[in-house]
Amino acid sequence: MASQQKVSQAHALKASSRPAGAGSKIIRLMRHGTTEMNEYLRQRPYGSPNFKDPGYYDTRLTESGKEGAKRAEAVAKSLEPQPDLLVISPLTRALQTASLAFLPWYSGRVIVEPLARERVWLSSDTGRSPDLLAQDFKDYPQLSFEGLPDVWWYTGGLEPEEAFQERVKEFKEWLLQRPETCIAIVAHWGLIYELTGGVDFANCELRSYALSSSLIPLDKRPTIKQLRSHF
Repeated sequence: MASQQKVSQAHALKASSRPAGAGSKIIRLMRHGTTEMNEYLRQRPYGSPNFKDPGYYDTRLTESGKEGAKRAEAVAKSLEPQPDLLVISPLTRALQTASLAFLPWYSGRVIVEPLARERVWLSSDTGRSPDLLAQDFKDYPQLSFEGLPDVWWYTGGLEPEEAFQERVKEFKEWLLQRPETCIAIVAHWGLIYELTGGVDFANCELRSYALSSSLIPLDKRPTIKQLRSHF
């Protein structure tokens, strides 16, 4: 589910290119671009009176979201060191964002990883089968869906917080066990919020972290909440 962001995507595109400390991995975290559900939630906040899930299953990027992802390409491409692994959530909004911000230039390994999916709050967090994803992204040979189970998302309604937290811990451990030293991840607000211990990402925002036993920010910028006070 999206947080209700008020900042411009110009702020969201800044990211650090400073290296991590010795013995740690560099993690480049990017949240997906603006979606149909993001737009809906800005008008009808989750939990507000008479809120109704609009049924945007596996929600897609809006035109604004696609433009934001295209602008993010220049920022992602300029970072040093470049990632030697790109990890993407199998939800369509993350795949679309990665296809616009990374895949036009990235030549390293790509993994579509269900551990990076969003917590299931609404219809937008329900995924689709590997066959359907492969049809939609057939123009991107870097994307393989062969390893995905037919149902890779939580199907019991609202995903329990404890189960979600355990999955994020498993994802972090998976990242630590990977041989790569610089990993880019295209994922979601809730996943990133939990992984970073409460950092609020705007759509298409890209931030860098050093990962060892914990995530250490490499970016020295105001938080989104601080930026809001200027608007």
